[in-house]
Amino acid sequence: MGEAATSGLRGNFPPTITLPRQGGGDFFQAGGRLVLIRLNVKKIFPQIFRRDSTDVWEVDETVLAETSPEIEALLDSRDKDIQKKTLTRYDFITFHQSYSYEEFIEGYRPANPDEDEDAATVPYRLKDGIFKRICSRAKADPHHKYALFIDEINRGNISKIFGELITLIEDDKRLLWKDGKWEGMTVRLPYSQEEFGVPANLHIIGTMNTADRSIAFIDIALRRRFQFKEMMPEYELLPADVSGVNVQTLLRTINRRIEFLYDRDHVIGHAYFLKVKSLTDLRDVIIHNVIPLLQEYFYGDWEKICLVLGCPHNTEDGALLKTGQKPIIQAELLREQDVIVFDHVDYEDQLRHEVNPEFTSASTADLVNYFNGIAA
Repeated sequence: MGEAATSGLRGNFPPTITLPRQGGGDFFQAGGRLVLIRLNVKKIFPQIFRRDSTDVWEVDETVLAETSPEIEALLDSRDKDIQKKTLTRYDFITFHQSYSYEEFIEGYRPANPDEDEDAATVPYRLKDGIFKRICSRAKADPHHKYALFIDEINRGNISKIFGELITLIEDDKRLLWKDGKWEGMTVRLPYSQEEFGVPANLHIIGTMNTADRSIAFIDIALRRRFQFKEMMPEYELLPADVSGVNVQTLLRTINRRIEFLYDRDHVIGHAYFLKVKSLTDLRDVIIHNVIPLLQEYFYGDWEKICLVLGCPHNTEDGALLKTGQKPIIQAELLREQDVIVFDHVDYEDQLRHEVNPEFTSASTADLVNYFNGIAA
């Protein structure tokens, strides 16, 4: 394999030597002093391994492909079999009016014929719901935190979904990890007859929109068991200058008017505006998101919608109250005699509103005047 070149060695070697590895050579202890022996190792070709500039050894894939294609094929097949998986310690679910205890905790569900050979004879199986599954994961990993995110939590029938477990989600009713085991309150589940508790390392996070008038009154039992945090628009997340338009000021002005004309629960969130990169993006948000939302809020009362968007009209003739402004909403006066041809005792002249066609086709330079007119 190689040759040995000695340096500083005198006399005969002793019968016993020690060989601690030291850097680029070997130090032998001989006759009471250290002797450096350098090994000139002959390299064997092909050289499949190489050392890079940082002294890290690696496989030379080019040489490997040329000399050992079977090894390269084996490595390729191994890489394909390895699936990179991200470890997650949370689950996500959305409540709705039809969501039930059987889906959330446990219940009998139809068996899958592709997975169960006995599905034809026993068509139902007792299956764990998403809440019971994540509780089991949290119990098996007591030193890490887990979370269940429930979107639209106030849309579900809380009593129907949580059942007897509504008590166990309270802080003082949770299972605590002590001396290598879980201790705390449990209940017996009606289907499986298992003793079940909710571990303290599981966090339940629910989201809800208080602007939804049909479900504004959340179940009192649920309200007592959760802490509530109001999530108001975060204007600082929006751009301060998009081609001369301050989006932060624009949304803040719109929301102040909504709060004045309606209430603070209906202010518009910042999410609509997060992807605004240009004035055409901003125009799309106003047309396709903001105006339809205002129509819903004010039940088609265009006079209030125009007040929110800063383009109020004279109710008598439809003229703009702000002179020199380019309005996003334009108004046309519909005269009674022009529309129904005669003077009817039950009807009066009225305004017809629509999105200004010039706004929908305006250039970037003109859009600046439209948007700045909102806050003017």
